[in-house]
Amino acid sequence: PKSLAAPGCAAGAFRGGKTLFVTAAGSGDIEKGKPLDGDTLFYAASVSKQFTALAAAKLIEQKKLSLDDDVRKYLPELPEYEVPVTVRMLMLHTAGIRDSLELIRLAGIDSAADTDKATALKLLFAQKSTNFTPGTAYTYSNGGYLLLAEIVERVSGMPFADYAKKAIPRPLGMKRSFFMNDAKPSGTNIAHGYVPVGEGFEIRDTYPTFSGSGGLMVTIND
Repeated sequence: PKSLAAPGCAAGAFRGGKTLFVTAAGSGDIEKGKPLDGDTLFYAASVSKQFTALAAAKLIEQKKLSLDDDVRKYLPELPEYEVPVTVRMLMLHTAGIRDSLELIRLAGIDSAADTDKATALKLLFAQKSTNFTPGTAYTYSNGGYLLLAEIVERVSGMPFADYAKKAIPRPLGMKRSFFMNDAKPSGTNIAHGYVPVGEGFEIRDTYPTFSGSGGLMVTIND
């Protein structure tokens, strides 16, 4: 069908914990003619940060972590800046930590999909200073949330993707959703990203395959 020759979207409306409707149009995989539906997995991009913050909050709830902890308690590789960076600052984007996606580009890596978490962390740990005195301003930072996910990983004693999946999607009944851990999502019913080229479309799955600032794969039904 013509509708499957182009990418599309899935949408849902919910009120009071009940589903009003879920609808979808277009294709998640044009080549295979796979239609989008409520169970199609989409890359959640920065919506993932809400889940990273919640994963940290679960550890705070268990008194294994504190909002006012100096992050160097868990990340000794991070330089000692003029003012200690706290967990709270990472959550609120007030730490002045440089953006990891920008650092990846500055390092000459064309796409965040072409690198891994270890490389991104190495670039962050190499920063001798912050964009401003920690706690004095606000700048949105993917780097801050990558560090927050690494703290969750070290405090929980398991890969962030595993802990976050155990702490959030599973208890909430989100059956298909998961966090990536340096591997592209596999399986069926996964939406590709596309860009228009000529009269058609080309796949552009250029998102990072590690979690923290992004990394959540989620469905409308979930």
